[in-house]
Amino acid sequence: TLTGHGSSRTALFEQAVITGYLAAGYSVVVPDYEGEDLAWAVGRQSAHAALDGIRAAEAVLSLPASTPVGMIGYSGGSVPTQWGAELAPRYAPELNLVGAAAGGLPVDLAHNLPYVSGSAHWAGVIPALIVAYQRAYGFDPDTFLSDRGRQVVGQVESNCIGNFASDYPGLTDAEMVRAPYTSLLDVPEVVAAIDDNIMGSAGTPAVPVLLAVGNVDGTGDSVMIADDVEGLAREYCDRGVAVSYDEYAGRNHADAFFPFQAQATQFLTERFAGLAAGSDCDAVGPGNELTPTPVP
Repeated sequence: TLTGHGSSRTALFEQAVITGYLAAGYSVVVPDYEGEDLAWAVGRQSAHAALDGIRAAEAVLSLPASTPVGMIGYSGGSVPTQWGAELAPRYAPELNLVGAAAGGLPVDLAHNLPYVSGSAHWAGVIPALIVAYQRAYGFDPDTFLSDRGRQVVGQVESNCIGNFASDYPGLTDAEMVRAPYTSLLDVPEVVAAIDDNIMGSAGTPAVPVLLAVGNVDGTGDSVMIADDVEGLAREYCDRGVAVSYDEYAGRNHADAFFPFQAQATQFLTERFAGLAAGSDCDAVGPGNELTPTPVP
């Protein structure tokens, strides 16, 4: 994911995190979890790619199946991490997964969509979602996109989201679609794809998890919904998962990266050391319900 973008601020921060784990003696796997078509935020595909990447690394390094494995990801990287933890018990049961740390999670994009609509900094998420889901699910966006929607999709489809997320200040969900639609959430194939990617819907992690998100405005970190992440934490708690949950007050999506990385490092260090995992489940509130949006 970092190739070709080494000069970007985000890539440099990611490289620093990876370098830190390498310096501590860990082997680090950075899977191309979006695949050849760059299918962003497609949960099951991302999980399979991440888990297959771990399998491949163990095979290349001739590591035994007992090798402890931790997963960590922030923002887009939270997708293969969280979905990987959910799917590992049945998709990759041979892996000795000991913990998963995910921050800045897009739990239910039906909730994120109205949050970023009209945003000064994150409205570019809207066309990115269309590009990714069209590639993964094969629907025809020309059946519902407006002229403006087609224009924007054409501009972003070959770029990384970090390069254009803030390039469309004020772009709204409604601008992207043509009559009779007034929102992407009026489009059956889009809603079905979103529903297929609600976190918590694919399985239950068999290991302790850390979930965290910033909250800069009482709703979320400017792109991710804090109550969605808490709702996912509550769901896992109710299923018996040991959940560490944190909300970084006053932190936007970019700023929350730093406390998450520090917390995740400690969390994974303890898991690799075999220490018993704590749980914040007694303090986790109900959060948002994560029920699928009815398909129009």
